[in-house]
Amino acid sequence: MIPFHRQAELFASFVNRSLPSILAQHPQGEKIGVVITRWSCNTVPWFNLALALMLRAAGTDVVLIYDDMTENIIPGDHHHESALLNAILTQLSFMPLVHLSEMSNVEASQSDLDFLQDNAKLNAFYINRTTVPTAKVLETQARIFQDFLEVMPKIKGVFNTVPMQAVVIPGGLAGHSGLFIRAGKSCGVRTSTYDSGPNEFLMGANDVAGYLRDIPSLVKAVDDFPRFEKALKLSEQEFSNRLARKDDRQFQPVTFDEDSTDRQFDALIPLNVECDTASLLPRSDFSGLWDWLNNTIEFILKEGGKVAVREHPSIYNHSGLLSEKLVEQFSGNPRFHFFRRTDPVNTYRLVADSKFVLPYASTVGVETAMMGKTTLVESPVYYSELAFVTKARSADDYFRLIREFRQSAPPTNADQQREAKICFYYLYYCNYLRTKFTPIPENFEEWINSSIDALASQDELQMIIKAYREGIPLAKLNSKRQFNLD
Repeated sequence: MIPFHRQAELFASFVNRSLPSILAQHPQGEKIGVVITRWSCNTVPWFNLALALMLRAAGTDVVLIYDDMTENIIPGDHHHESALLNAILTQLSFMPLVHLSEMSNVEASQSDLDFLQDNAKLNAFYINRTTVPTAKVLETQARIFQDFLEVMPKIKGVFNTVPMQAVVIPGGLAGHSGLFIRAGKSCGVRTSTYDSGPNEFLMGANDVAGYLRDIPSLVKAVDDFPRFEKALKLSEQEFSNRLARKDDRQFQPVTFDEDSTDRQFDALIPLNVECDTASLLPRSDFSGLWDWLNNTIEFILKEGGKVAVREHPSIYNHSGLLSEKLVEQFSGNPRFHFFRRTDPVNTYRLVADSKFVLPYASTVGVETAMMGKTTLVESPVYYSELAFVTKARSADDYFRLIREFRQSAPPTNADQQREAKICFYYLYYCNYLRTKFTPIPENFEEWINSSIDALASQDELQMIIKAYREGIPLAKLNSKRQFNLD
């Protein structure tokens, strides 16, 4: 990766090439804040500044919010990187700037403190690459919580002092990003976030991008199913490809038909990638993924049931500790079956072999409904309130439903399967925008040699700017652009 000082030099040149276009526009309309912060992927601040410049070039009234209080939570050379960022921010003096450290404190409420504890725990899980509450995780959580106690009053001070209608935040979970969301929402500010991978951009119009919460509203808005016949066909084709290992990712080690072993389970639990943002959901009646898994498996086994756990076939961002703890704790029971990612089994065959499926945040919950099978969720996963799943309202209700479904699990009907396919369509085809404009280092090395004019001419980037300016889910715009469906 390019050293940070060289990144700063490249960005200064990018600004100089872009200034005429930026300054030609008079800002008007809604004021949008853009959070500038150091990040573990250290090209993120330049990406956020580029987003701010693109919004400004489009005529948006932009205010830069510089989080200069990251020394205790973001790795790297805080002093050196902050000095370079400050030099660039001076170059951008035509946009108003606030420094987080200079904000007046607004006292955190008890509700805020509860949130900070939960968010510190999720950050600790992410940093340590495991959701098992080890001593190291608990130590990390305590350290982060202390940082949050200092920073949250300043972040509340930003929204108490600076009028804005929306704010753009990187991530939504890591670092202070969750605190910006919390404080912004409490003041009625639209809190838009993003996440990314190589050549891939994901946006949350008013929540954590990785939680995928734009999707349910889009699914519920579909009332003309004949017009969405193309979307249904696309979902059916992609799912057929996954069964046959003809999809792009080929996560399954064998095809559905190749996995012909005769098995029967009461419940299948498909694991997510353990420390992917989608798995790091806010707490419900359980304190997190490990607590939920432990209690769920223990209950089913005590009830005399058979349960299968399938490790996610793609393993990254993962310590492996969760899997080892599950095997250590339950492998002595013959009714517990753990399938590792390398085992020659097909996840969809396991769905077919089970009475019902218990996802925490896995997309397998959507695919289960597409297959006509029962999905039961306890977590606030993005599809939990859609009609094709059964949503438990409490831990007691959850265990009651497990007991009930062991006797008789209701299959999804045609309407529910259709809704699941629409959900799958928005998730797979529309929610992830293919673009080289991301903060991923290899993408940064390409677009940083461009200019605002060149970037703004790209359809994908016009969609991103429209989404942030108007608060429209990017998946909605992408569906319209690709398939003329909205």
